[in-house]
Amino acid sequence: MEWMPHVDKLVLEMLFNRTPPTCIQANILATARTFMPGTAIVKEIPSLSHIRNLRTVLLTTTKTLAAYEVGNAIEIKQTHSYETSKHQTGVLNVVNGLLTKDNELKTICLTVDIIPENGTAEEQSKAVVQSFSDGARLLDLWRDKTAEMFKDDTDLPGLLVMIPEKDRLCITRLLGGYISTDTCATARSTQTQIETIILDAAKEMGMTDKKKLVIHFGNCHNHIRNIWTKALEKRMKVFLTQLMQNDLDLFPPHLRISCDLYNIHW
Repeated sequence: MEWMPHVDKLVLEMLFNRTPPTCIQANILATARTFMPGTAIVKEIPSLSHIRNLRTVLLTTTKTLAAYEVGNAIEIKQTHSYETSKHQTGVLNVVNGLLTKDNELKTICLTVDIIPENGTAEEQSKAVVQSFSDGARLLDLWRDKTAEMFKDDTDLPGLLVMIPEKDRLCITRLLGGYISTDTCATARSTQTQIETIILDAAKEMGMTDKKKLVIHFGNCHNHIRNIWTKALEKRMKVFLTQLMQNDLDLFPPHLRISCDLYNIHW
């Protein structure tokens, strides 16, 4: 059975709002009975397997819209990649800071939960570059499908203009931008390898102006803040211990417990 578009859209809306797939069938029935009491407007209902399959459709749609935002941006100001682990499996996220046509800064997550072949900097850098290639492929599929659906429509050229070309997700658009990661050695190596890939691609395209072949590096401030705070905490512990070592014995017992909590020894 092929469902009408409005049925799939309804399921996608519920999935987008994090409704568990096992609850969607009951929610559809409850909604229909609430808005149309006494009227059996629901003849059939999507199966649980179909609802679960639509999670892939939602993921593809979301990634396509993210690629659309990146492609329409005037400039890609920042690309941030972050590798973490879920259930002992390394996953990588790619987030972009964009300058929109309205001269506003906007953050778009181009792709999430990339599972590189391993956790090395080489594989992570390839995954970041691949996220742009995947976005370009989705835009191409969107343009092809639009051309197929509206091939006899006089407004087709205008529709195609609204969808960015795949070149708008070329990795060379990161030139002059800011690549940020956390502060570990692997992340720093990932920055360097991403830079090499971008510069090689630019040179292959005939770019020779050294003033344009520039990429800026930076560290995630959340990680820097943690490093600063940890160092400050260690220094303060030493300072307080030295300052109060002759007076700690004068503390009442209930205050000594507080000192133990802050790891102040006497």
